[in-house]
Amino acid sequence: MITAEDITQGLQALGLQRSSTVVVHTSLRSFGPIEGGAQAICQALLDTCGTLLLPAGTWDITGVPAPPGLLRPHNAAANAETWEEFDDALSEAEPYADDLPIDKELGMLPEIMRRTVSHLRCHHPLLSYQGFLVYPFCLESSPSNNCIASCGCAQKCLICLATFFTPIKSRSASN
Repeated sequence: MITAEDITQGLQALGLQRSSTVVVHTSLRSFGPIEGGAQAICQALLDTCGTLLLPAGTWDITGVPAPPGLLRPHNAAANAETWEEFDDALSEAEPYADDLPIDKELGMLPEIMRRTVSHLRCHHPLLSYQGFLVYPFCLESSPSNNCIASCGCAQKCLICLATFFTPIKSRSASN
């Protein structure tokens, strides 16, 4: 059975460390049996990495099909067949809120992290991400970096996570 320590050692073998910024998308099934379950993976990530970015989308609650007639040949999301179907889906969709649960299709790990670890979550209703700052740092001091932390938009968008986390603007995890 895999332990949290095994996962931590594996992450370190990959070269990850407290200063690493990591985008995490996992499949628990690929790990096999884990002592402590998903929480053990969360703890290993928190113990090893400095900054984590996990998906936090709410498509299952907030998503609606595209309006009928909209041409999007390479988009996986379906179009509504009629305006009535679109209006019905729109009226059933829940407005985005930071405390909405994460879409179950994204797995257990992002939702466990959302519920148990202090984080920032971007406000995109469908393609949201959540950021976890374990090791406070800011790249602002690097002359070649285009840090956007000073613009105040850090709470709104986590896509450029590594460039805007600062100890002042973030809620760092206590773990």
